[in-house]
Order: sequence, then C-alpha cells, then structure tokens
Amino acid sequence: MNQAEARKLIEEKLHERKSKIVARNTIDAFCKLFPLASVIWQVLAGSKEKLDTERGAITQEVLLDMVLAIDKKLSSRVLDTRGQEIFEIMLEGIRAMHNVTGLRAITSDPNLRKIFDEKEVRIILKDITARGNVIGVDLTVDRELRLEKKLEVETDFGSVKFNPEVGEITFGKGLKSKDDDRND
Repeated sequence: MNQAEARKLIEEKLHERKSKIVARNTIDAFCKLFPLASVIWQVLAGSKEKLDTERGAITQEVLLDMVLAIDKKLSSRVLDTRGQEIFEIMLEGIRAMHNVTGLRAITSDPNLRKIFDEKEVRIILKDITARGNVIGVDLTVDRELRLEKKLEVETDFGSVKFNPEVGEITFGKGLKSKDDDRND
C-alpha cells in the first residue's frame, strides 16, 4: 500500500468515525512517523491474515486517535517561548514538491509581534530540495513592525542577518493598521 492509498484509507476510516482532519499535512506527518510497513497498513485495512479481529479494531482505533492528535497539534500550534532567549525554527532534510517557508506570518499578528519584540529569531534551512522556492521569512506587511532583537536566516547557500543594534529596522515603516485608523 502506497502513501496515497494509506491517505485515502485513513480519511475513509475517520469519516466513518465522523472525525475530520483540519491541517492538510497531518496524514503526511503521521506517515513519516512510521515506515510504510505493511503490518500497520494491514491493521488499518483489517488484515485478511489471522489477526485477532478485536485486537485489530483496538489497534485501528489507537492509530486513528494518533492521527487526530497529530492533526490537533498541527492545526492549533501554540507557541510557548517563555524562558527562551532565541526563537528558533529549523527545517532540515526536507524534500518537497512545492515551496518551503521557514516563517510565514502577518505583521499585525500579536504572537509574531510579541516574538519579534522579546526574542532573537533564528531560522535555519538545511538540506532542502524543493520544486518551488525555499523562503526563510515570508512576511505579509499590513502594519508597522519594529524589529527589536536580531533576526537571522541561515541556508546552505548563505545567510542574512538583521541587527537592530546597528540601526533601527522597521518593516512597513509608516504603515498604519486598520485599527490605528479607527482610533484617529
């Protein structure tokens, strides 16, 4: 059974349970946890071999619960960066059919603003092969954001370092948010 067949099977079984995947890459992440071992997929498919029916059903439930748990983590990422000096994103050994982005955010996002105010940000992209672009930081600038700490993007081909200690760095300088317009 290949990954596309496994994806279809998992989606069908979750549909039977009236459960649904939120994050698009959940099943891919789940498949990476386990090799495409025929035993796992046989259990998911209800193996025709001499597997005990109840044991197979219980194992299937556990595996599907694990898929849903991975989905929950991927779809509701809450970043707790307290007590850390540096906020670091590391992507390594990725083979992708599309673009790969280290940090994609919008400058009005309060979580991003808090990270950029309080932490040095380091994004490391190593050993990545992609058919699309490999992007360190993709910011949608909809509000002025002043960089208070260092920002570094490191790749196999070079690195970019922003150091506000040398001079002020502001993304979208002079750009007001819609909320700022309402308060004027």
